[in-house]
Amino acid sequence: MIVLHIISEQEKQAQSIIEILLTKSLLLDAMLSKKEIYTLNKFTKKITANQYFLIVGQTKALLFNEINEVLKTNFTSSMPVFYAMPIIYMDDNQIKNIKKNIQFV
Repeated sequence: MIVLHIISEQEKQAQSIIEILLTKSLLLDAMLSKKEIYTLNKFTKKITANQYFLIVGQTKALLFNEINEVLKTNFTSSMPVFYAMPIIYMDDNQIKNIKKNIQFV
């Protein structure tokens, strides 16, 4: 089991990603939140903040490549940042829920 983080610059794109992944049963659920990401300009030494949209969702690790392909296919010109973190511990009932409601691999 993994937790996906998908970071988009556009709210509309983030909502579209959620719709696609939930419809294809590639995510159990999705949480969308607005975040500010701070970066340091190496030349001016100034910190700037930019607004992004973070999607967090649970899925099976074996679906990572399929989700990656879906994102690449649907968002060729503006691929969102996309990575996963393993779920080390989880309640047995929650694991059963993911296995039951996520696409069979």
